[in-house]
Amino acid sequence: MARAQYTEYGTWTGVKASYEATKRLDFSAEVETRIGGEFNRYNQAFLQVGGAYRINENLKAAVDYRFAHRNQGFPDFDFRNRVNTDLIFRIKPEKTRYDLRLRYTAARRNIDERGTGFAEALRMKAGVERKIIKRTSLDISGELFWRERRGEYNWSDWRFTAAVNRNLKKGRTLTVGYRVQREVNRRDPLLEHVLVLGYGFEVFRKKKKQEDTAP
Repeated sequence: MARAQYTEYGTWTGVKASYEATKRLDFSAEVETRIGGEFNRYNQAFLQVGGAYRINENLKAAVDYRFAHRNQGFPDFDFRNRVNTDLIFRIKPEKTRYDLRLRYTAARRNIDERGTGFAEALRMKAGVERKIIKRTSLDISGELFWRERRGEYNWSDWRFTAAVNRNLKKGRTLTVGYRVQREVNRRDPLLEHVLVLGYGFEVFRKKKKQEDTAP
């Protein structure tokens, strides 16, 4: 049976703030807006907050909560609450960083006449970031999705991203990239081409003044 493929073009624009509470523990907050269609349709916006704990030099565990507003087709909008739990393995030789992230997501949506409510997914992401010039790096990653349907996990999506990160002054970062993602194992799979725009900044801890111990 022939299958039709739908193609969309859009932008994902976000701002992220991070705060290092201790050498092992950090927190973050992020807002993002996603536009689809032909750069002319609002798809969703979300606020995400979370924390990460560095277990050792190469291993980190993280959890975050996302509150999203989604466009399911006018006038059908809904709100989705999602929790992500991550296990991240990272090695960083000179000028290059390798990442492997395993993620479990659980989302709770408003239940409507279609009966859509709780949704789960497993994701695996592998990436490499390489410094190319001073304060600038190239980040390439690929990700696979398995979604729960009728009590079984099936491969549902793939995603590829290439981005350039530019470190600015005072802990600020600018990101510009391209992302392509496609649904699989569906009758009419969606193919998306996305322009990724990101801005990040760090909230620094106030350093305590050293006490004068001189007699």
